[in-house]
Amino acid sequence: MALPVIEAPKYALKIPSSGEMIEYRPFLVKEEKILLIAKEEDNDNAMIRAMRDIIDACTFNKLDIYKLAMYDLEYIFLNLRAKSVGETAQIQLEGDDGEYVPVEIDLTQVEVKGEVQLNSKIQITADVGITLKAPGLKDMERASNSKDVITESIISVIDTIYDATDVYPSADSSSKELTAFVDSLTHSQLEEIKDWMEEMPRLEHTVSYEAKNGKKEERTLRGLGDFFE
Repeated sequence: MALPVIEAPKYALKIPSSGEMIEYRPFLVKEEKILLIAKEEDNDNAMIRAMRDIIDACTFNKLDIYKLAMYDLEYIFLNLRAKSVGETAQIQLEGDDGEYVPVEIDLTQVEVKGEVQLNSKIQITADVGITLKAPGLKDMERASNSKDVITESIISVIDTIYDATDVYPSADSSSKELTAFVDSLTHSQLEEIKDWMEEMPRLEHTVSYEAKNGKKEERTLRGLGDFFE
């Protein structure tokens, strides 16, 4: 006699970048095992792989996750966690007194904030410029395998490099070529790219809490890592 099959509930969610509605289920014991193994490995590469595999399984393998921006994937994963473990998460935040206090976050209130600018171009010289994009999963996988986090974070947002005669997609360029290009930038050119990156969409939520000395504090959490210990 076959054992009964437990049906997982299904939920709907809107992808922030496109507005497309997707269907998903909570992650199950088999996916929790993936998370536990990734936590034991304790590195960015393992966590990115775990997030990729869990999102793929819990959206019924219907998403082309490599076409989504990283902020889309983080938003999907946050909602998966909320439906699977609980809609609140407790983290430790530091007050001005240097003491840490537990703060409960309502994950259902976390939103993606910011916009990808439509005219995402930066002119480097009179003839050379770049177009920019929000990084995706492949960019994060490459960055997690690199020891040069700063350079890789810049490379991750470069979509194309162009000059007076041609356009060079970053996807067609080697890591060595892209690193050499970034290393050739001036400080002011690099800061212009960083300023653009600061305006990119990301998970964001502002929380108010009371420090141990009784002082009211406020902090804005940004990015998936800020919502979990």
